[in-house]
Order: sequence, then C-alpha cells, then structure tokens
Amino acid sequence: MMGGKVLEAVELENTKTCERHSVQTSAVFSMIGAKPCTAWLPPEIERDEKGFIKPAPRWPPRRPGRA
Repeated sequence: MMGGKVLEAVELENTKTCERHSVQTSAVFSMIGAKPCTAWLPPEIERDEKGFIKPAPRWPPRRPGRA
C-alpha cells in the first residue's frame, strides 16, 4: 500500500506471471475466507442473509458528476 497519511494506491501482483502494477485507490476491502464469524456481534451490527457485515452507506453520498 502506498500513500502519505492516507491510502493513495495499492500494488497488485499476478501470482502466476509475477507481473505487478499500481492502482490508485482511497479504500481497500479484503475478504478472507467464505464463512463469516459474526454471530458474536450485537444485533445493531447489520448482517446479510449469509451473516456478512453490511457496509455502512457512504457519507456524504456522491453526487452525479462528482467522484
């Protein structure tokens, strides 16, 4: 991951070809495994039908024509 005080980019690697390239981004989501271990969470934490935590809505919402 690259950046000063905030995330600015990540380096991705194709593990079959060893090719690497950078992608500019301000956020990363990592999902490890396919079975959520979220049963211990309080009911206030929303989960989907499979038990994965639902992401919080983006705030402020994006306006049309703006990044």
